[in-house]
Amino acid sequence: MSPPLISVIIPTYNRALMLKTAIDSVISQSYTNWELIVIDNESTDNTLELVLSYKHQNIKLVTIRNNGIIARSRNAGINVCLGKYVAFLDSDDWWECQKLENVVNEMCTGDDVYYTNYCRVDSNSYRHRKDSLSLRQVRKDAYVDLLQNGNQLACSTVVIKKEVLQTVNGFCEENQLVTMEDFDCWLRLARAGASFRFLNSCDTNYTTGSHNMSRSPQQIKALTYFRKKYAQDIKSLRYPPLWLIVAQYRSIRSRWWAYITNYIHIKSIF
Repeated sequence: MSPPLISVIIPTYNRALMLKTAIDSVISQSYTNWELIVIDNESTDNTLELVLSYKHQNIKLVTIRNNGIIARSRNAGINVCLGKYVAFLDSDDWWECQKLENVVNEMCTGDDVYYTNYCRVDSNSYRHRKDSLSLRQVRKDAYVDLLQNGNQLACSTVVIKKEVLQTVNGFCEENQLVTMEDFDCWLRLARAGASFRFLNSCDTNYTTGSHNMSRSPQQIKALTYFRKKYAQDIKSLRYPPLWLIVAQYRSIRSRWWAYITNYIHIKSIF
């Protein structure tokens, strides 16, 4: 059997410097049967020049206006990609060279969704302080497990069968779900019966920092909407999902801390 084509989708906006690291990490993969689709949200930096400078036949550039909805960019990539499998990589993250090969070696299991551990990198000390995350295999009833215990899949680690992803129409493009659209997608896949396979390898580097959207007030809005969207299934759980309670608390605390910090800064000026 010939090795499957894997379509790598990178959505980006004004991150040319970090985007170069992400693209280079795809080009350096030991597994070579891939195509890379960069979905640019009308960047105003040199993103266009950067992507075109590669002159690589497997690299494609699509430009859209996503109005701040990254799900729209990912879906645009899914709609034009040719691979049997789709892999996602955020433009501020990057892979180790064995990433795709490690996943392909496990495809004999016939699962629908593959995901791995990842290393968290602090963008404020970009040289890089790494923390290894310890994720796990979701249980047989993946939908209940994920809803009860929270997201176990970091988007930049995930490789999915395209046909399975299409059965749930990709990522939800509702504005209220921004910052949680990936978790919503995994839940809908699980509810549709998709099988998940965890690989305990740390071959994805995930960047955290002030630029990361998950730190914004949008997170509170998304958590509130998420709770309403899945209200009936949450009520049927054996006990309230602690991860959701903690996430809402942390988001609210971060927002108030930002207000206090700004207030102190303004007072110091006057």
